[in-house]
Amino acid sequence: MTVSSASSPRAQGDCIGIGTNAARVVSKWGTNGHIHRQLEAQRAGVVVNDQKVSADCVIASDGVHSKALGFVTGKDPAPVSSEYAAFRAYFDADEIAPDPEANWLLAGAGKTDQALAFAGKGCEFTMCTGNARESWTAPANVQDVLDQIKDWPCWDQIAPIIKRTPPGKAINFPLLTRPPLETWLSPAGRVLLVGDAAHPYLPMAGQGASQAIENAAALAISLELAGKNSVPLGLQAAEKISLTSADIFDIESLQNAFSGAYGVFAVTNEINSRTVENEDDLKLELESGKNIISAAKICRIQHFVFSSLPDMRRATSGRFDKLFHMDHKFIIEQWAKQDLPAVTCLLPGLFFTNLDRPQYCRREANGVVRFCPPIPPTKLVQWVDPVHDMGIFAAEVFALGIAKTKNKNYVVCSPKLRMGEFASTFTRVTGQPAIYSPISMDEWADLASRAVGVGFKEDIRQMMEWISIAPEDKICYGALDPAEDSSWEELHLRASSFEDWLRRSGWRGPPEGKI
Repeated sequence: MTVSSASSPRAQGDCIGIGTNAARVVSKWGTNGHIHRQLEAQRAGVVVNDQKVSADCVIASDGVHSKALGFVTGKDPAPVSSEYAAFRAYFDADEIAPDPEANWLLAGAGKTDQALAFAGKGCEFTMCTGNARESWTAPANVQDVLDQIKDWPCWDQIAPIIKRTPPGKAINFPLLTRPPLETWLSPAGRVLLVGDAAHPYLPMAGQGASQAIENAAALAISLELAGKNSVPLGLQAAEKISLTSADIFDIESLQNAFSGAYGVFAVTNEINSRTVENEDDLKLELESGKNIISAAKICRIQHFVFSSLPDMRRATSGRFDKLFHMDHKFIIEQWAKQDLPAVTCLLPGLFFTNLDRPQYCRREANGVVRFCPPIPPTKLVQWVDPVHDMGIFAAEVFALGIAKTKNKNYVVCSPKLRMGEFASTFTRVTGQPAIYSPISMDEWADLASRAVGVGFKEDIRQMMEWISIAPEDKICYGALDPAEDSSWEELHLRASSFEDWLRRSGWRGPPEGKI
């Protein structure tokens, strides 16, 4: 039940086409809306009010009563009852405001919305304040609602509110489901069902919202990687992508996640769900890596791709012996190559996304963006967009397959950038004033370890100390000769420049006062 002082109705079943052109296509599945089949070989589209609207693809998010379902699958199975139903109602707050037995719900109205839940045997009741919208579900009898809770101890508290429901504002909302579909993708690969149109869930525990977020993420990533000329391939990939939960310290859960998979792209981290209190805590990364490798071996993963780092003990001639995170990555890489049949490693640079952290970048009180790692402004350093670059490199490695990439390492690092050029590049792209002004190494270590834990402090300090003096004739943290990197020759890929990342991400600097 929702009590609202204002409502903003929106038509059911908005469908948004996602793609280079389709992002601008918005149509509604109305009573005369249908998929335009003739266009689907090279384009996709809809027909609404006799007007054809075409795009690279159509994303059919039109619910459990989907009009696109028959087009995509060739069948049109009717939804079936889950044997659950919900009574719902919405009405203006003015309906209960004069009633002293009901207006307790409006306490704090205008400042914050409220949500309250009451549970009984086989039934629960939720009330909230906020905005509501019209629904196409069937009307309900208010007395039927009251009959469901007649024996509840809280009758005196909630019955006065239910009784104030105006005629026509209570609805009977049957909870429907449908047997799993064999496919969500049309034969020509340009129309994809998502949300309840593809996999209806009961409205419990946020399942629908969670699946919508997962669908959207899978679509965005797959279409970006596939590109405009391969939209059907992108949608095919999006249909197959799903999130599976696992615990990196529970091999059985990792086996369940890897079961049936051809390949695994694995990433370990120095942070493992708890604060790093001492340097021994950093060894958990080794444990997690060992577990991932064991599960991959048990599940007979054919191609294991790992986000690794160079051998820094060799690169630094042993002078920097507390680069635990980097050393652990290299150790895990060696384990994987010993135990698994085909391993490919990707070696990333520093993350552009770390610029959101105050030890890397901050906005001063006067609005100027200050880039501030403790590295000399003339020093050449390599970076990476960890989401985009690592994603396209991993995808290309899997696409080329074992025969071409087995036991090879590829550097995923941007062209070398002088640290002082961060400010000038940022200003040129965004129009905002910026400076490069390094903080001290002590302040860097304090800030960097604040979120992770004091056990990480010496590790992160040594990393920056090494980067500040690393030989510039080498690449990837000064650890490799340029000739050792065959990324461009074999993958035909290069990592993003800082300007590339700024334009792609839309990053405009940190908010003021974030330290």
